[in-house]
Amino acid sequence: EMAKKSICKIDGCDKPALTRGWCSLHYARWKRHKDPVGGRTYQGGPLVFLFEVASICVDEKCLAWPFARTKKGEARVYKDGRLHQAARVVCEKVNGPPPTNEHHAAHGCGKAHEGCVNQSHIRWATPEENENDKILHGTRVSGEKNGQSKIVEAQAIEILSLKGKATHEKIGKMFGVSASLVGLIHSGDRWPHLKRAPFK
Repeated sequence: EMAKKSICKIDGCDKPALTRGWCSLHYARWKRHKDPVGGRTYQGGPLVFLFEVASICVDEKCLAWPFARTKKGEARVYKDGRLHQAARVVCEKVNGPPPTNEHHAAHGCGKAHEGCVNQSHIRWATPEENENDKILHGTRVSGEKNGQSKIVEAQAIEILSLKGKATHEKIGKMFGVSASLVGLIHSGDRWPHLKRAPFK
């Protein structure tokens, strides 16, 4: 039986032990404060975590960002004087620069909203691939859950049922929305989770 992976000896910390039996963050706090649990998060601590823990993590479990996150739960970090997505910093560290500026740091685990920064869960993906991931994981905010939605699901289904039977402009007037929104619903760019097959 393989030996269990060593974890940080600080109670409640399940991060990999790297030095003196501590994870990189607790070791860095010991170096700075002579106490592995002393002091506040020091400047540069989040980057240390990204480069010395997240970017080498190979666990199957998600690795949660232990610092402050956005209201949506996403991890952010200051690097070179600018605020970046932590997942994007990890992805670039591990996989090199993105193929294009449009590529996203996509989470195969679907847990970006929980602040996962495990490098083995993150890859470069096109916007379309990333959106497909969100649909697969059930994390895409769509339909009535979207605070900017102008219609309810029953209306979206009706709009789909009118596809090819009237112009976008006429349908839009019937529901008090723009012709462009009708077109987006018909193409599947809006309300993509609805089953459109019966209306084709």
